[in-house]
Amino acid sequence: MGATIRHQLMQELDKASPEFLWQLFQFVQFLKQAEHKANASTHPLQRFIGCMSAQEGDAFAASLEKEFNQIEGEW
Repeated sequence: MGATIRHQLMQELDKASPEFLWQLFQFVQFLKQAEHKANASTHPLQRFIGCMSAQEGDAFAASLEKEFNQIEGEW
């Protein structure tokens, strides 16, 4: 089914005006953004998941624990 739809779309696009193609392009970009937002977590750090290996994550966590586990000055 996907190949048939793709073929039909390509035929339609071959006949389309440049203005129509521009509008279609903008609409596709809008859909991609909407899909991305729908799939994104509500947590603001969600986009960073998987950006470092487990070993890098462990080293980072150990560094944070070492450097920020002490309070300097008066509280």
